[in-house]
Amino acid sequence: MRPSEAFIRHLSRRKTSMAENQHEHGGASARIARQTAIVVAVTMAFVIAALTLWYASTAFLTLGVGIVLAVVLDAGTRGLSHLVSWSRASRLALVIFLATAVVAGAITWGGSTLVGQFNEFASSVRQLAQQGMTTLQHSRFFGSGDTMKSLLPGIQTVLGGATTVLPAALNWFSILFAIVFIGPFLAWEPSAYKTIVLSLVVPSRRERVDEVLDGAGAAMRRWLLGQSVSMLVIFVLSIILLMAIGMPYATLLSLQAGLLTFIPTLGPFIAGCIIVLAGFSQSASMALWGLVVYLLIQFVESNLVTPIVQENTIKMPPAATLTLQLAAGFLFGLLGVAFVVPLSAAIQHLIEELYVTDCLGGPWQDKHDSRPSRLAVGTRYLMRRVKHSFSRS
Repeated sequence: MRPSEAFIRHLSRRKTSMAENQHEHGGASARIARQTAIVVAVTMAFVIAALTLWYASTAFLTLGVGIVLAVVLDAGTRGLSHLVSWSRASRLALVIFLATAVVAGAITWGGSTLVGQFNEFASSVRQLAQQGMTTLQHSRFFGSGDTMKSLLPGIQTVLGGATTVLPAALNWFSILFAIVFIGPFLAWEPSAYKTIVLSLVVPSRRERVDEVLDGAGAAMRRWLLGQSVSMLVIFVLSIILLMAIGMPYATLLSLQAGLLTFIPTLGPFIAGCIIVLAGFSQSASMALWGLVVYLLIQFVESNLVTPIVQENTIKMPPAATLTLQLAAGFLFGLLGVAFVVPLSAAIQHLIEELYVTDCLGGPWQDKHDSRPSRLAVGTRYLMRRVKHSFSRS
C-alpha cells in the first residue's frame, strides 16, 4: 500500500471517529436536557399543586369531608342490602333518614344535659385558668404582678371579638352546608363519578384502575367501620369507669372521649388531657383517678379493641399519621386533622396497588418486622373461637 493511500485511510478513520464522538456528545447533551426539563416540570407541577392546595384549602377540605360522608352512607346502603332487596336509591334514602333521625334524637334527648355539663365544665376551666394566672402573677419567679400582666395577653387577644366570631361561624356553616349536600350526591350515584375518572385513563389500564378504585373505597369503609366500633367501645367503657369514680361531667367526658377516638394519635391524648383537667376542677385526687382511668382505657383500646376491629384495615405508622395530621391541621384546620386519616387510607391503597405493586413489583418485606402483642393474639384467637361456636350452633 502506498503512503498516500494509507494517509487517506487514516484521515477517513479520524473523521469517522470525530463524527461518532460528536454524535455521542450530542446524545448525552440531549439526555441531560430531557432530564433537566423533566425535573423542572415536576418541580413546577409540585409548586402549582401546593399553591392551589393552599389557596383553595376550604374547597378541598369540603370535598374531602364530603367523600368521607359519602363512604359512610355507601357503607350503610351496602349493609342494608343484606336485609332488604330494595333498590340502591331506596336503601340510601332510608340510611339518610335514619342518620338524620338518630342525630336529631340525640340532640333532643341529650342536648340539654350535655349543654349543662359543658357550661359547668367551661366555668370550672375558667376558674382554674384564673387561679393559675393569679398564682403566676404573685410568683417571685416572674416578679411583680404588673410585670406579669404586661407579659400575658389580654382577654380580647385570647378570645377575640365578636367581629371575628361571626364571620368564622358563617364560614363553618357554609362548609357544613356544602358537606351535607356533597356527601349524599356522591353516594347517590358513585358510578357516574368513577366513570369520569376512568375516562381520563388510557384504555389498557382502565380495568385495573377500576379494580383499584373499588379497593380504595373498601379500605376506607373498613377503616371507618373499625373506628366506629372503637368509638362505641371507648364511650361505653369511659362512662362506666368515670361514673364509678364519681368524675364530674361523666357523660360529656365520655362522649368527647368516644368522638376523639376517630382521630388517631392526637385524639386519645386530647381526650385524656380533658379528663384530667375535669378532675382538677374538683380535686387533685380526682385528677389522679382520671389519669388512671385514661391509662386503663388506652391500654384496652391499644391492646384489645384496635387489633381486633382493625385487623384487616390498612395500618399506618404513628409517626406518619402524626405528620399527616400536623400538615392537614396547618392547611385545613381542625377538620383536616380529623378526616385526613380515612382519606389517607384510600390514597395509601392507590399508591400501594398502582405504583408499588404494578410499577415496582411489590412492597419490601422486613424480616425483623414487629409482631402483635401476645395479649392481642390471644384475644383475637378467643374471638375466633367464639365466632366459630356461634356458627356451629
